[in-house]
Amino acid sequence: MRAILLVPVVVGSIACGGSAPRVVTPAPRADAPYRAVHIDTLAPDKVERFVAARAAWKGELEKAGASDGRGVFLQVGDHAMYTVRSFAAFADFDTRGDAIDRSLAKVPKAASDAYDQGADSSLVYPHTSEVWQVDPQLSYAPASGALTEATAAVGRLVLDDVRPDPASRDPYWDAIDEQNQALAAAHYPLTRIGFRTMFGAGHVITLWLAPSQQALDTAPSVEAAVASVRGAERAKQLAATIAGAIVHHDEQPVVVRHDLTRLQGP
Repeated sequence: MRAILLVPVVVGSIACGGSAPRVVTPAPRADAPYRAVHIDTLAPDKVERFVAARAAWKGELEKAGASDGRGVFLQVGDHAMYTVRSFAAFADFDTRGDAIDRSLAKVPKAASDAYDQGADSSLVYPHTSEVWQVDPQLSYAPASGALTEATAAVGRLVLDDVRPDPASRDPYWDAIDEQNQALAAAHYPLTRIGFRTMFGAGHVITLWLAPSQQALDTAPSVEAAVASVRGAERAKQLAATIAGAIVHHDEQPVVVRHDLTRLQGP
């Protein structure tokens, strides 16, 4: 059953944003099926304050050889910041808190306080956390150059609110699956990672990833790529099926903030 879970969200920790140089972050486990996602919404006039606080804190972590256990920092749109941490089992949550505390004990408390003040004073509603699960049927990776959120440079985040009745939900999944098969035949250059929400707002999430802004900008549309393999009429049918199952659709640009990400540690 392709159930979309609608579960109350929990309030969590802090992420960050801005425009980034191309610095590759060590990749998380490729086989990890889950993502713990923290979502910060920033006051538009305080984005740079948030970025400066995170950058200074990351410097303190590196100096101490410590980690705060955050994931990959993604800037989503103008002032939404997602921290995405991959994990393999929910049991990981039982031990990582103590490991983070031990690691952060090496960092001066004044630095931690400065980070909290600079970051927290930049926040506005909504401020929340979710858990996403990778859905292979909603995902596509090119034969060469496949990316994760940790190895990409830019992308797009798509949030779909899909009708939960089988007559709407199942054709949505099947149409995306057929699109992905066509993308493979067309040697489509971008990576598509699809997620279902396990805990959170209940969106179906698509993260499109590219190695550069140029690669993202020059990639053909999904419909055009599918049309090159299945024909224009079938490509339109699939797009219409997907659109018809969606109550609300939102799409935002993504910049991977390698300059703010420190994956080493718990």
